Amino acid sequence: MRTLLLASVLWAACTGCGTPALIPDADAVQSARIYFDEGSFEEAAALSEAVLSGELEETWSAEALAEAAWLAAEAEMTLGLDVKAFKNYRTLLETAPWSPHVVTIERRLFEIGERLLYDERYGGFFDSRGRGVEVMTLLQVHFRHSDLADDALHHIAEFFASEENEEWLEASLTYEQLFDEYPESEWAERSLWLAANCRLKLVYGPGYDHNGLLKTQELLRTSLRVHRRGVARKDAEADLATCRELLAATHLMAADFYASRDRQVGRQLRLANAAVLYPETDSGQAALELLRAAGLDPDLMAADPGLTSIDREFPEKSPWSEDR
Repeated sequence: MRTLLLASVLWAACTGCGTPALIPDADAVQSARIYFDEGSFEEAAALSEAVLSGELEETWSAEALAEAAWLAAEAEMTLGLDVKAFKNYRTLLETAPWSPHVVTIERRLFEIGERLLYDERYGGFFDSRGRGVEVMTLLQVHFRHSDLADDALHHIAEFFASEENEEWLEASLTYEQLFDEYPESEWAERSLWLAANCRLKLVYGPGYDHNGLLKTQELLRTSLRVHRRGVARKDAEADLATCRELLAATHLMAADFYASRDRQVGRQLRLANAAVLYPETDSGQAALELLRAAGLDPDLMAADPGLTSIDREFPEKSPWSEDR
């Protein structure tokens, strides 16, 4: 302790130097470790950062640099400097994956990510929430088989889907990834419905994105098949009904387009699409009545490829198209 106190006095006397004084008979990394063990976290962080930045103009082994990154991160996290700590944990992961400290970083990243995403003290800081997503992403990538990896993806998706962001496509893709990579996760049961629900929020009306609606329908059908008695079943059923109504309405809009240009064949084919593919929807029923009024039978049209262009093509099947 007397040695540490002496070093602290020496550092205080030369604060213009920018780094703490070394402990006698110890190099910079060893000195940082002594500072850290004695609870002098500011000194440990400053000295470790000096090693990492090359400020001391010495050559360090990979092991020494890994230890400096670890000490800096641990000291900075203790001091509440989450962003600085994250940067050093990331450096350690990316440059020294063999370090014995790596096994501890997983939990550290999750704690930092949660604080950056939800802690009120970060609410007013520029891009702190986005940095939380970066932290959670690093955790999921480097610790893919961790018990925390699915939680990290859940937090990322929730961030994108929040009222502050409403980044619906990014949220949908993240929810899909969550189900794909962690089907046994506690979050998986709702993830496909949430992925579809986010895509549905991108649609402002019929005809906005037909292919997007087809993808939404696929996700909802898969959710209902895989989780037949899931907690999201009622929500998925309601969204599927909305999605199919919008799909049928896109064909009605296309039929109106053809009618406005006096292209009756195109109009009839689009009406047949709505009536045959979405018979339970209001738009499908409306299309059926229009066809009947014209003396046409959509079932006969559907049975003869020469009389219809009924859309039977769907997007490429997802990895979850087969029952698990």
